[in-house]
Amino acid sequence: EKYAGAGVAERPEGEVNDSRNLRVEVHPETFAPPSMRINLVLLVLAIGTADAQYSCLYEDALSLYDLSPLRNDTTDYFFEDNGHVIGETHDYYLNLCRPSVNTVCGTNCATCQQWVRWSGSNERACLGNAGSGQFLPPDRNGSSFRLTFTGGESGRSFEIDFFCAPEAGKGVPAFIEEQPKLNYQFEWHTLYACPFAKSAVDPAQTMVWAATGQLGLQGGPSGDTLSYMVQLVEHSGANYTNVTVAYNTIVDTVIDNDLSTEQQFSGQATYLGGGLFAPSYRYSGPHGVHNLTVRVFGAEVNTSFAIEITEGPPTNETSTLVLPSASGLVHTSQQIGVRLCDLSGAEVTNPPADVFSVSLVGPETITPTFEYVADPGLNQSGWVGVFSARVPGMYVATLVVNGLAVDPPVEFRVNASVGVNQTYPLRFQVNGDIYDLSPLRNDSTDYSEDWPGWSAVVYSNVGRPLIGDWCSDGCSVCMTRGNLCCGRPTGLQVSTPERPGEGGKGLTLWLFDGDFSSAFTGTGRVLMLATRFDFSCDSSAGLGYPDWDHVVYRLDDFNYLRAIWRSTFACPTAESYISPNMSLVYQNDGQAGLTGGRIGDILAFEVQLVDSKGQPVTNSTIGALASVSATLASSDGQYVQTAYGVQSTVSPTSGGQFVVTYQYIGPIGDANLTVYVLGQQVVGFPRVVHFSVGPPVAAQSFAFVTEPTVTAGTPQTVHIRHADVGGNIIASPNVTDEVFLMIQGPLKVIAEVSYNPSGPENYAATFVTDVAGEYIVDFRVNGSQSQTDFSTITVLSTGVPAWNGSTSSGAALQNSTVGQAPTAVFQLRDVYGNNITQDINVTWDLRMTDANTSRPVVVQSVIGPGQLAVTYNVTKASRYAISVTANGTTIPGSPYFVTISPAPADPASCSASGGGLSDAEAHAPAKFTVISKDRFGNLRSGDNFTAWVVDGGDRVQNSVQLRNNGDGTYDGSYELFTEGAYWLYIQIQAEDIAGSPVEIRC
Repeated sequence: EKYAGAGVAERPEGEVNDSRNLRVEVHPETFAPPSMRINLVLLVLAIGTADAQYSCLYEDALSLYDLSPLRNDTTDYFFEDNGHVIGETHDYYLNLCRPSVNTVCGTNCATCQQWVRWSGSNERACLGNAGSGQFLPPDRNGSSFRLTFTGGESGRSFEIDFFCAPEAGKGVPAFIEEQPKLNYQFEWHTLYACPFAKSAVDPAQTMVWAATGQLGLQGGPSGDTLSYMVQLVEHSGANYTNVTVAYNTIVDTVIDNDLSTEQQFSGQATYLGGGLFAPSYRYSGPHGVHNLTVRVFGAEVNTSFAIEITEGPPTNETSTLVLPSASGLVHTSQQIGVRLCDLSGAEVTNPPADVFSVSLVGPETITPTFEYVADPGLNQSGWVGVFSARVPGMYVATLVVNGLAVDPPVEFRVNASVGVNQTYPLRFQVNGDIYDLSPLRNDSTDYSEDWPGWSAVVYSNVGRPLIGDWCSDGCSVCMTRGNLCCGRPTGLQVSTPERPGEGGKGLTLWLFDGDFSSAFTGTGRVLMLATRFDFSCDSSAGLGYPDWDHVVYRLDDFNYLRAIWRSTFACPTAESYISPNMSLVYQNDGQAGLTGGRIGDILAFEVQLVDSKGQPVTNSTIGALASVSATLASSDGQYVQTAYGVQSTVSPTSGGQFVVTYQYIGPIGDANLTVYVLGQQVVGFPRVVHFSVGPPVAAQSFAFVTEPTVTAGTPQTVHIRHADVGGNIIASPNVTDEVFLMIQGPLKVIAEVSYNPSGPENYAATFVTDVAGEYIVDFRVNGSQSQTDFSTITVLSTGVPAWNGSTSSGAALQNSTVGQAPTAVFQLRDVYGNNITQDINVTWDLRMTDANTSRPVVVQSVIGPGQLAVTYNVTKASRYAISVTANGTTIPGSPYFVTISPAPADPASCSASGGGLSDAEAHAPAKFTVISKDRFGNLRSGDNFTAWVVDGGDRVQNSVQLRNNGDGTYDGSYELFTEGAYWLYIQIQAEDIAGSPVEIRC
C-alpha cells in the first residue's frame, strides 16, 4: 500500500477467451522497497449476452413446470437480505430465463448482489452465470423443485427453492441465508411452481371450435389475427379445470405441418382458466387453402381444418418504397413508386390512396403527388409519384402504411444540376440593353470578403459554382458561419437595376435555391437563403468586386445577402451602340487582305465600326467592347481558318477602327473571305480572294528515297518535295539555290539538287558511295532543317569477295601458351575494302598442324556472313602451322605460324630422381635430378627451384646446389658430415614438388 497504487483493468469483468489489459501503477517515495507482491483477481464469466434466453421448462415423471412467465425483459426482481451481516445491507437484482437487466455485475449475470456498508462504500458481485442454471429435485419440505446457478465472482453460487402458491401469482424471491459461505439460499412462492399433470389430459378428446366472430378455423385476410377455442379434456371425458394451468406452450397452432413461427405465422394461446385456451395466429404465408392442426403437449388433436387465406390489407411489414436510382439532380422531376402488399408479400389489388403517405425529409421537406398507373414499369408498383427538389443534399424517403412506417427508410441524394466546373450563361437583355457579365466569372479562384461582425467569410462567384469546397455542391455564394449556401446558379433571375450606375445603366441579379435555415429568422422559422447582386455600370472600374452590405435582409419567404458590384461589364455591351452589318471594310496601300496574295504571306485589311445612325464609332470604350473577326474558306470548302482583328492605334480618335491580319495556309486558288462584327456578318461579304503558291518552307518540304538499301558503288536517287506553308508543291526549276541536301554517314556527301518534273516529286538528287554503312538524308530549305522524319539509306558491300583484300585478326594467330582458347576471324572484303556482311556461298578450308610432327589439331570454327571465326585449345607445346582457303583461294598471309609455349611450372607435375634422394655418405657429395613440367606434362626450362636439408630438429644442415641443364632438368647435390636421419625439401613457387620432402639416411 505504501509504494504501489491499485491495479486498474479496462473493465472489472471479462468473458472466457476474451483478453483484457491490466495496468499497475507504482509510485516510489524516498526509496525503493526491497520487494513487492501484487495480487491480481480477475473475474471470468461464461460467454453470453445481455439479451440471451435460457430454457425455463422443468419436467419430472409426472409433472411439467414452466417458469417462462417469470422472465422480465424490462426490470429485475429486487429484494434485500435485511442485514444478515452486521454492518452491511445487501440488495439483490435477480432475473430468470435470461441475464439480469442490470448489467453492473456483467452482461451474463443471473443475480447481482450489491451491498452498502454503513461506512458508505458500495461494492457489487455476480452470484451466478445466467447460462449455468440447473433444475434439481426438491430439497426442502413442501418445495416443488430447486434451481441452482454457479460461476459467480470468487466462487459465488446461489439456489432457489420454488414453492407452489396459486394465490401468490408470480410472487417475488426472498433471501433465506448464506450457507455455506458464498452460497446464497433464496426461496420463491409462485403460481408457476405448481405442477401440471400432463398425463391427465387426453389430446384425442380435446375440443376445438370457433366461437361467434372467430375465423381461426376457416381462414381470413392475410395479416389479420385469427382465433379459435380449445378446451382440454381428461381421459374420463370431463373438462380439465385445474386453475393453475397457465402455460402458453401447452397448445400449438400448426399450419401445413410447419411450426416455423418466423417464416409462416406468429401466434400464441391465451389461457382463460379452467383448461380453456383461446389460441390466435397471424399467418404470413401465401394466399390459398392451407391445413391447420392443433397440438396439445406436442400431440395432434384428431380434427384438422382447411383454412383459406385471402388478400389482406396493406401493411408496413411487406410494402416497399421504390426509387429507380439513388440520386438525382435539383429542379429535375424524379419518379418514386409505392408497392403496397399484405402480410404475405402479395401486392394488394387497387389499394386506396388514403392508406399510405410518402415524405422526403432533407434540406427541405417534399411530399410527392401520386397517381395509380396500370403498368408503371417501376418494380410492379401501381402507385407512381413525382417530386422535384430545389436544394441539393441527402433526403430520407419514408413510406407510412396505415399509420406505421416502413423500415428502413430509403436515402436519396439530390446533386447540384451540374458539376463544379459547369458554367451558366451570363448574357442578359434588360430595358433594351444587352449586358454580358461573362468576364466576371472567375475560373481560378473565388471572390471573398471578411464579415468581422459575423465571425464569417463570404465566398462568391457568378455564372458557376464556387471553386472552393466551402459549402454544399453547386453553391455560388457561401457564408462560412454555419457553412450556409446563400444561392446557386440554378436559381438565377435578372431584373431591372436597383442601384444603377453611369447613365442609369446596370442590372440586378438574384441567386435563389440556397439552403433552408432558421439561422437568421429570429423566430425559429425555416426559410430559404438567397443573394442579390446589384450590378452598377462604372466604365472605369474594370472587373470590379462585390461589396457586401454585411446585413441579412428578410422577406416573407426567404432571407438574402446583398452586394453592390461596380464594374465596366455592368455597362451595356457594344451591341447596344454598334450596327455590326453596316461596318466599313477596306484596305490601304500595301495591304492585300481583300484581294489575296501568296500563300503564307501576312495580309491585312481594316474595319471601321459604324453606329446605328451610320456614323463611325470613335469612342475607345465602346470600341474596346466590340469584336471583329474574319473567316477564309477554300473554294471546295475543305479548308477553313479564322482571323481576329486588333483595335488600331493609328490615331487617338480611331476608337472604332480595327486592323485584321491573317496568313492564309490553304490550297492554291480562290477562297471566300467573310468579315464579322460582334458575331454578325458584314454587308458585302463573303468576298472572293485569290492565293498563289507561296515561298518554300521546311515544315512542308521533305526528302525521301524509294530504295532504302543499295550496294556500294551503285547510284541512289533522293526525291525532294518542295512546298509552301500550305503544302502546295512549288513547280519551278529556278529554286535550287533555296534547298540544300547532304548525305551523312561514314562519309559526308553533298548532293546537287536538280529539277525533275517527271519524278514522283518535283526535285531529285543523285549520290553514289563505295563505303558501306548507314547514311541519313539531311534536307534543308532556306537554311531551316526539314521537320519531317529523316530518310535513312543503307549501303551494303558488293557481296563479291576480292580475295587479295581479305583480312585476318585475333589472338589465335599470335604466339601463346598451352591451355588457352584463342580466337581468330578471317573476313572477306569486296573490291572497295568493305567487309562483306551478306550471306554468300563460300567454302572455307582451315587446317592446323604440328610443324614438327605434321600431326593435325582439332579446330572449332563458326561460319558467318562473309567471315570465318576459329578457336583452338592445344596442350602440347610446339610450333604450329594454320592454313586457310576460301573457295580454293588462299587467304593472304596463309599459312600462319604460331609458337605455343609450355604453361607455368606445376608443383604437382614436377618430380625428382637419383640416389641422393635416399642415402648419403658423410663427407661425400650426394646427387639427384629435378624434372620441371607444366600441368600438361610439357618440359620447362628456366624455373627457380629451391632445396635444403634439415635434421630431426628442423635445423638446416647444409644448402643444396641446383644447376639448370636447359632441357627441363636440374642437377642437384649436397654434402653431410654427421651420421643420422635428415629430410630433403624441394620446392617451386613456395610449394613442394611431388614426393617432397624425402627422408635421407647418412
